[in-house]
Amino acid sequence: MQETSLYVPVKRFLESLDFTVKGEVGGCDVVGLRDGEPPVVVICELKLQFNLELVLQAVDRAAACDEVWLAALMS
Repeated sequence: MQETSLYVPVKRFLESLDFTVKGEVGGCDVVGLRDGEPPVVVICELKLQFNLELVLQAVDRAAACDEVWLAALMS
């Protein structure tokens, strides 16, 4: 299984919350934008396992968006 297999379920979930979703934007796995006042920007990082690398990616992305979401495959 590859990390990219997580993209479609995450994209569908964000779309169900009225986000416009794009993959692989500026090194981020998933970026969601929800229009409104104020608009909301979510970055989601995908990994096959929950690990320190995933957490560190989230910390790096935090300044660039309103929320950082982490998605990891359940074992």
